[in-house]
Amino acid sequence: MRATRMAGVSGVGFVVLLGASVLIEGARPDTFASDEAIHRFFAEAGNQDRAAVAAFLLIPAAALFLFFLAGLHDLLHRGDSPSGLSLAAMGGGVWFVAFIVLPKLVDNITGASLAFSDTFRVDAQEARLASGLAYWIQGASMAGAAVLLVGASRLSRRAGLVGRRVEVVGYALAVTAPAAVALNGVPILLLLLGVLATGVFMASGRVVDPVRAHAREGRVANGRGRIRSAP
Repeated sequence: MRATRMAGVSGVGFVVLLGASVLIEGARPDTFASDEAIHRFFAEAGNQDRAAVAAFLLIPAAALFLFFLAGLHDLLHRGDSPSGLSLAAMGGGVWFVAFIVLPKLVDNITGASLAFSDTFRVDAQEARLASGLAYWIQGASMAGAAVLLVGASRLSRRAGLVGRRVEVVGYALAVTAPAAVALNGVPILLLLLGVLATGVFMASGRVVDPVRAHAREGRVANGRGRIRSAP
């Protein structure tokens, strides 16, 4: 249970660091911005520093999510079937965090390079390419998120950790996840809120160990059986 709590804290930490990275990064010129606007933005030292800090925060954020994912897998795989659904869910989680962190690193590479190099020069076309590439890679992250959501929802229900309604909500979010780009990133925000809620739940210590719960139910049932069979 201590490991489960620490994994939950890691999930909360992931969301906090990722959110902090996005806020620190702030608004930046998009692919439709003019060359002048792009050069003016990256010429400011404050924007360069923010890009560097935002990029650095992503590294511990990714590590925290992987620890959270390991704790979630340890909790859910006990109710897994030979189909390996828990492994599929974990694989989807690894895909998600890789493709949610990578685009933010790509998006901040121009500003971070300027912050640490006196010889680097901004190319407006390269800045647009980085921004566009980051946008589409971020959308691809939700393919893994969909697998994670389906697996975690089914296994959580099977283990008795959540009710039917929560399971259905997980499936619904999994269906909309691949359309994150078209939906302006709303499914990504909802997923992060789900990770936050799951992390808080795990960290609270209220998680019931499925193995111990089943064992306790078995002992109670056996005890009742002996009472009924007594003369």
